[in-house]
Amino acid sequence: MNTPILPLTINVKKKTVYGLIIFFCLLLLLSISFFWEGSRHLFTENYYCPELLIIGLVGTILLLIQLYRLIKILQLTNGFAKLSDSGIEFFENKYSGIGLVPWSALKGYSEEKKTLCIYAKESEIFINKITDIRTRKKAIKKSIGNRLLFSLNLTLIEYDEITLKKILHKKIEENNIEKNSISIHD
Repeated sequence: MNTPILPLTINVKKKTVYGLIIFFCLLLLLSISFFWEGSRHLFTENYYCPELLIIGLVGTILLLIQLYRLIKILQLTNGFAKLSDSGIEFFENKYSGIGLVPWSALKGYSEEKKTLCIYAKESEIFINKITDIRTRKKAIKKSIGNRLLFSLNLTLIEYDEITLKKILHKKIEENNIEKNSISIHD
């Protein structure tokens, strides 16, 4: 199987994201109804249910955070990243300060629970380019000990994951003299 010609943009699978947004909106309505039912008789002793109130409040907050994240992902008009002959460029706003990461700077990748993790030889160089302080701190915390540069949720990309991993394997191997421990899961 021949690998596609680069540059290649990894786009967002909008149909999946829309489906997740609808699912979480329905759960949000259920959570709000729990909160409403639990707080309706808040100041009366009759039918007061603090369990529903707490479940509804916590559920509403968590679901709103998840919906916010999905809407931010949906706003990525350029896609998650772009693979070219010179390297990988990340388009997510929080990682946009990194710029182009050359293939020779990448160490390898792995797949963990439908998440593609891309590792760099010197991840600190690229992580220090992130302008958002909060994102930079999270990236530093994730990269301690393993040189993780970027993680990508494979369920939200519009491209075939096996072909994507083969492209990564080929380009990293071509541009690195030493052999890397790169795992491909077919």
